[in-house]
Amino acid sequence: MKKILSLLLIAALAWAFTSCSGNKSKPESNGVKTISLPEAIGKERIVNLSEVAQSIRYVPLETNDSSLLGNSLRPILENGVFYIIVNKGSGKNEYRMFHIDGRYKGKFGTIGRARGELPQIDAFSLSFDPVTRNPMIYSYNKLVEYDKDGNFVNEVYVPIDEGSNFRGSRIHKIGENYISLVGNIMEDKTGVISFNSNKEIIAESPEGIISKPDSNKKE
Repeated sequence: MKKILSLLLIAALAWAFTSCSGNKSKPESNGVKTISLPEAIGKERIVNLSEVAQSIRYVPLETNDSSLLGNSLRPILENGVFYIIVNKGSGKNEYRMFHIDGRYKGKFGTIGRARGELPQIDAFSLSFDPVTRNPMIYSYNKLVEYDKDGNFVNEVYVPIDEGSNFRGSRIHKIGENYISLVGNIMEDKTGVISFNSNKEIIAESPEGIISKPDSNKKE
């Protein structure tokens, strides 16, 4: 059973941490998509835009003192809203939201150590709840969820002892549980864990990278 959980964990990680295109993706009931990479090898080709889109639409974004973007990365469109990260350097970034017609909607993501705040916000740290589609931002050891207006909803911590050298990153919600890459640079250890909102570990790969034998792991 533990080996099966580890394999499922690795499969979910491959979907969550990479962006792939080309082969058909099959949506599963829990929101996880599987991509057959072996079948896609050797079949790469240049695709004309006409094959994937019927038209091009330019959306001018509203510009005011609150919505200036500067050096920004690619926008993410989700349920009629553009999410764009504003790069302020040293991880002190923030996300801004625009309606699909370009109107400024607001911003979210606060740097800090308090409830609902993040120690830093890196590029590509945005994901969405698989059911509600609420935006979520991960940082070290922490995933913060917001509603569609950018208001704080909830936060979840990776089950790592505060005194350890491990750090959790690239945290995503899979179904009702969560998955995170974990690493200890002092001991050159990396792995993946799955856990629930109560910080109970469900599965680990490699086995025991975070928990100890007979610890709080759920069977």
